Amino acid sequence: MSNHGDSGSPELPGRASHGSPRHSGHDSSVVIVNYNGGEFISGCLDAVFAQSIAPLEVIVVDNNSTDGSAEHIASHYPEVTLLRSGSNLGFAGGCNLGVAAARGKWIVLLN
Repeated sequence: MSNHGDSGSPELPGRASHGSPRHSGHDSSVVIVNYNGGEFISGCLDAVFAQSIAPLEVIVVDNNSTDGSAEHIASHYPEVTLLRSGSNLGFAGGCNLGVAAARGKWIVLLN
């Protein structure tokens, strides 16, 4: 498959096609799915915010964690959009929820 021209995939509304020119991170939405990831979530978010080009937004979908990680995100990372799913949707379901809420032209899924 070429990076130029039609990839054969339909273009999603509001999203750029694969053949688009380079972009800055300012139009990217970062989506992170969390389930009891308290041990790792601060390091992950700190690394995202340490990037030289900031994303438009960072969305964390919490899959009904019981370890306090959602509360930690809410209290220590006010710049993060925290979506609490209310149940464990799994990784794909969490990604789908985050992508549906994203405003960026580009989506970055972090696992």
